[in-house]
Formats: sequence, C-alpha cells, structure tokens
Amino acid sequence: MRKTRFDVLLAAAALTLCSCASTEARLKEQRTATMLERERLWITAMCDHDEATLQQLLADEFVLTFTDMSGAPGAVPRAQWFDNLRHMTFGAVRIDAPSVTMHGDAVATVRMRMHLQEWKVQDHALPPLYDLLDVWVRRAGRWQVVMRISEMVEPVTAPQ
Repeated sequence: MRKTRFDVLLAAAALTLCSCASTEARLKEQRTATMLERERLWITAMCDHDEATLQQLLADEFVLTFTDMSGAPGAVPRAQWFDNLRHMTFGAVRIDAPSVTMHGDAVATVRMRMHLQEWKVQDHALPPLYDLLDVWVRRAGRWQVVMRISEMVEPVTAPQ
C-alpha cells in the first residue's frame, strides 16, 4: 500500500495535535504548581507575620469577604486585614483538597479547605475550619491575590 501525500499530512497533523495536547497538559500542571506555591507562600508569610512578603502577594484592592458566626456577611479591606493579622497567632495550618482553575493566563481561582489549629485573635480562639476561594490576577508577570471568600465550616460531630 502506497502512502499518499494526504496520508503523510494526516499523520503529521495527528503528531502535532498530540504534541499540542501534551504541551497544554504540561502548561496546566506548571500553572497549577505555581498557584499552589503562591498559596503556600501566603500561608507561611501569614503564620510568620512576614509583612514584606504579604505586601507583595496581596493586591492593593485585596478584600476578604466572609460570613461571621451570626450569619451576617462581612468584608475586610487590605489595610484592615494587615491590622488584624498583627493581633493573630497560629498553630499549625493544613490545606485540604486544593483545586486550581485557570481563567486564561492572567486570572486563577484556588479552592481549598483550611484547617487552623490554635488560631487566636487577641487570645480569643476562633473556629478552626474554613472553605476558601482565592482569586489571583497576574500583573506585570507577578501573581497577586485580589479577593478571598471565606466560609466557616461547622465541625462534624459523631452521633451519640
């Protein structure tokens, strides 16, 4: 069976598609790793009260939105977030089930569950479990978080 020019072109196109799919998968893995590294850096800087690193990670328009213990919505702008951080202490922090979604090459969202052990504000213990959604934007080659949506998760208790 003789190969026609069409057969050769078809084979070349198939190889190109496979190569593009492979490149796209690698790019997605790299972007996911980058975003998870940004989250790790944020958590570490927060626990260490490393304001220099946090100043770079949090965009000027950063806002934390949440529902408080009474169910009322709230919002904390960047400056107030920094003021609050100065009064916080943390034990261990654990992240479960992180999920990164890229929205083009300049916006990413990261969903996760955060477990905070021994988290206190001015020696007042706070609930330990939150579902988070962070919105990151890349500007001038640098990723910054512009919003965190935080929802407290009620701990599951065993039936008695």
